[in-house]
Formats: sequence, C-alpha cells, structure tokens
Amino acid sequence: MLAPAATPKDVIAKLNADFTRALAERDVAAALEKMGFEAAPMSLHDSAQFVAREAEKWSRSVKLSGAKAE
Repeated sequence: MLAPAATPKDVIAKLNADFTRALAERDVAAALEKMGFEAAPMSLHDSAQFVAREAEKWSRSVKLSGAKAE
C-alpha cells in the first residue's frame, strides 16, 4: 500500500502495523492468493527500499524500450 508523500510518519506507522496484522490473518492471505496476490508484509524501511528499487528498475525498462507517454 502507498500513501501520499506528506502523510505523517505516525499515520504511516499505524497503517503499516494494521496492514501487517491483517496480512497475518489466514483468511486475508487466502483471499489475496485467490486473486493472484501474495501477502508480503514489510517494515517501513524495507518497503521504502522495495519501492525505490522497483522505480529504478521500471524507469530503466521504459527508457530502454523507447516508450513515450501520449
């Protein structure tokens, strides 16, 4: 899950804790799997690193592809 950049850190921490708790529930994880998702709770630090790596990877891929926004 993502939130606007200006979201207060305490709100982000609470959301992360709530999502982590929800993802630990078997029925939630099963429902996500049924939709093709994998429950992968992360710490705030790990989540930020993941988003940064994904942004870099996909930015590079788009540049290499030559794709342009219309």
